Amino acid sequence: MEPTEWTAEKLSKGKYADYKFPVMVDGIGVRASLYVSGCPFNCDGCYNKKAQNFNFGKDYTSELEEQIIKDLTNAVSYTHLT
Repeated sequence: MEPTEWTAEKLSKGKYADYKFPVMVDGIGVRASLYVSGCPFNCDGCYNKKAQNFNFGKDYTSELEEQIIKDLTNAVSYTHLT
């Protein structure tokens, strides 16, 4: 299966595996990281097999979305600290 052959609308259950803020290890600068649930590829050596299940994790809610937006707005303050 190629990545272009599926969309989140077809497979997503509205779950996420984890959310972290502030994060400074997933790239340059301060960021928020949302780790989503579900992957149909079942790659050899996957380091997170449990998150391949589209039902894994917590429900994505409007409260979480508001928190992410708030955190991203405040990320500028963290950037000046590094």
